[in-house]
Amino acid sequence: MSQQIEKQLVRERFASRLKSYKEHAIVQQSMAKTLTELLLNVHAGHSFNRVLEVGSGAGILMADLLDRCTVDTYYANDLVEESSLFLKELLASFPVREFHFLPGDIERMPWLPSELDLVVSNATVQWLDDLESFFRSMSKRLRRGGVFAFSSFSTSNMQEISAIAGGGAPLSQPS
Repeated sequence: MSQQIEKQLVRERFASRLKSYKEHAIVQQSMAKTLTELLLNVHAGHSFNRVLEVGSGAGILMADLLDRCTVDTYYANDLVEESSLFLKELLASFPVREFHFLPGDIERMPWLPSELDLVVSNATVQWLDDLESFFRSMSKRLRRGGVFAFSSFSTSNMQEISAIAGGGAPLSQPS
């Protein structure tokens, strides 16, 4: 991206609205459902051993994914550390064996899990500064046959992703 994102400001704004986020995030809820449906259409099973969610927020995607899939170990990352409280509460309804919250900027994380079956992100990649490095980093963390599925907002964001990937995104829904 040509302009650096002020991540501290993003963190503060999301943190201040975290309690009411699900109630107002109608578009993000729809995006999460669509992302899960597309993922399940291309993934042979509905079971994942190790999942990393980038930008987990208040758990909108997590809830939809865990409602329709089984996950053994769930890693959730978010810029807003307080979101871990919402996620832990949500997880009480699902049989996830291990949960790990990774607070902070995904682009600056000193450690991330590897051998992942799934890396998933809903409405987050538009907040990243260096998509090429992010995609390369996530690709290295996937096991052979693993899936990276994400959604984003902006048309210009998708053009940038297409240019970086050398073509269209494989999980896309027709307009």
